[in-house]
Amino acid sequence: MKNITKKRLKFEFWLVFVISLILIPSVSAAMSVTCNTDGSISIKDAKKSGELWAQKKGSDESYFPVDGKWLRYEYMIGIIKVKRYKFESNEGIFVQGESTKYNLKLKKKLYTITCPAFVFACNILNTTIESCYMRNNTFYAKFFAENIPLQGKKVLRFGSPYSFEYKVWLEGGMAYSRTPKKYRDEFKDILITQKKLTKGNKYKFVWNATPNNAYENITTESSGESVNGKSSGIEELKVNKVTRFSMFYDCEKGNFYKEAECKDMPYCRYSGDCLNNEYCEKDTCQELDCDDCEYIQEHKCKKYECCESSMCDENEECSQNKCIKLGCSEAEVVKDHQCFSLGCKDDEYTADHTCVKLECSEYEQAVNHQCEILNCADDEYIKEHKCEKLECKWYEKPLAHDCVNFINYNIYKYKDNE
Repeated sequence: MKNITKKRLKFEFWLVFVISLILIPSVSAAMSVTCNTDGSISIKDAKKSGELWAQKKGSDESYFPVDGKWLRYEYMIGIIKVKRYKFESNEGIFVQGESTKYNLKLKKKLYTITCPAFVFACNILNTTIESCYMRNNTFYAKFFAENIPLQGKKVLRFGSPYSFEYKVWLEGGMAYSRTPKKYRDEFKDILITQKKLTKGNKYKFVWNATPNNAYENITTESSGESVNGKSSGIEELKVNKVTRFSMFYDCEKGNFYKEAECKDMPYCRYSGDCLNNEYCEKDTCQELDCDDCEYIQEHKCKKYECCESSMCDENEECSQNKCIKLGCSEAEVVKDHQCFSLGCKDDEYTADHTCVKLECSEYEQAVNHQCEILNCADDEYIKEHKCEKLECKWYEKPLAHDCVNFINYNIYKYKDNE
C-alpha cells in the first residue's frame, strides 16, 4: 500500500512538472509593449533586459536611445519559478502630433510599436508665467508655453491650457483652486485666450473677480449719526486682491508647477508714468503684448525691419533685425538669401555670377578656369586639348610629336647634330 502511494505521488509530481514545462513557452511569448500619450513606453513580461533603441518606421533617421528603468520580478507556474523584466521609459520620448509607428530594438530583436498622438508630459513642458495683476475688478495672468520639438524639424504646439490646475491666493488669506473637473463657484468662470508666436503660444488668463467672488463686506462708521446710542454703519465691499498665482499638472511620472507673485498695476495719467514695457489705458498702466517681430520703444510696440532673411529681398540677408545686401563674389550666386559657390568646371570661367565655357585653341587646355598652352613631350601628340602618348610601330621612333621610320629618324638626328 505504501509503495502504491509513493508511486502515485511521484506520478503527480512529474505530471505537474511536465505541465509546467508546457505552460512556460506560452507565458514567455506574452511580452507586451504599450506606448502612452505622455510619450513613454511600458514593457511587461520581457525575458531579457538591455538597452532599448527606437527609430521612426520608414524614415532614414538614425536610432535614438530610449532611456528608462528595468525592474526584475518573479512568479510561479506550478513548481517552476519564472524570472521576467518590466520597463518604464521616461516621458516625452515618442512625441508626434499624430499616431506614428516606430521600430523598437532590444538586443538583437526588432519590434514594431504604434504610439498615439502625444498629449502631455510634465518633464518637457517649458512654460513661464510672465505676469499677473489686478485691474479694477479683473485678474489677469499671462504665461508662455514654448513649442515642443518633435523628431526631425517639426514642432508641436501646446494647446491645452484648461488642463492645468490653477490657484489664486487672495489678500485676505483665502485661496481658490480650479481643476478641469473640480472648482468652487467663485472660481468657475474664467477665460483663457491664445496668441500664436513663432517659438510658442502666449496665453492670457482672465478671471472676473465679482463681489461674490473676491470681495469681502466691511462696515465703516458714518459721521456723527447714531441709532439708539450706537453709531450707524455703512456696509461696503472691499476687493481682496490676488497676491499669488500658480499652475499645476500632476503627471504619472512627476508633476509640473509654476508660481508667481502678483503686483498691482499702478494708476497713471499718461504712458510716461508707467514702465517702459507698459502703456497707460483708462488711468491704469497695462503691459504691452508685442508680436514676434516687434520691440518696445517709448511705451509702444514697433516692428523690426526683419527677424529672418525671408522678410528681405532675395539678394539680402537679415542681420541684427536689418536687411543687409549680400556681397557675393563673381564666382558665387545668390540662393535663399545666401552666397553659394557656382562650382564652375575647369573649362569654365565666371562672368556676372554665371559659368561660361572657355574657348581654348587646339593647342591649349583648360586649367583652373584658364586656357594654357600644351607642352607635350616628343613622344606625345595633341588630341582634344590633351597630350596623348604616340603608339609607334616597331620600325618607327617618336620625333617632334610624330612617328617616323628609322631612316628618316637618323637623317633628322644627323642634321640636328651638324
